[in-house]
Amino acid sequence: MAYDANQIIQDDVTTTDVVLGLAMNMECKTMNILDDEDVCIGRTKTDEYSHLYVNCNSGVICSGL
Repeated sequence: MAYDANQIIQDDVTTTDVVLGLAMNMECKTMNILDDEDVCIGRTKTDEYSHLYVNCNSGVICSGL
């Protein structure tokens, strides 16, 4: 609990965010609720050749760089 309190103060992800992100295969931050933002968003990853691409959910228009 002290760890998560510190993470919230530092505006970083909590253990709940990590577990939710792993379950949803997305980047999640539960404190986004307070700012009326999405809790989870698609992950942005780079491949082995350092090309940036976006892992988007179906129904969402996405573009990679």
